[in-house]
Amino acid sequence: MLPNIRHERFAQLIAQGKSATDAYIAAGYKARGKSAGNAASRLLENDGVKRRLEEIAAEVASKSIADAEEIQRFLTSVMRGEVEEQLMTRDGFLVTARANVRDRTKAAELLGRAQGVFVLSSQDASGELDAIARALQQADNAAPPVLN
Repeated sequence: MLPNIRHERFAQLIAQGKSATDAYIAAGYKARGKSAGNAASRLLENDGVKRRLEEIAAEVASKSIADAEEIQRFLTSVMRGEVEEQLMTRDGFLVTARANVRDRTKAAELLGRAQGVFVLSSQDASGELDAIARALQQADNAAPPVLN
């Protein structure tokens, strides 16, 4: 936050999308004619105001992207069946439904992956591939004879 309250207000208004001239006047500065636009331009070049605008932009950007903890919190609530959604029936009625088993299982899988629960070592993976190859070979050997 800027020590000068008008500078802070000006930066906040610019961040909200106001023009520099409108922000300058709304921040409490008095100006007539083109002087508001000129003064607003000078204020935009102020190092403190520039830094504050960068800070505000960074805050907005960080709030727009979910971090790992937020994602895990959401997946946990889905897995536990705490998330509800509105669904429309064929008759056009809205009903509230909790996450189904498939969605809850997928959330559990994603949480497990994020937390490293399902990590396979290369030895486990090769053993798994050997087991699949043996199963396929047994299936080929046990195949019924082809009838003509």
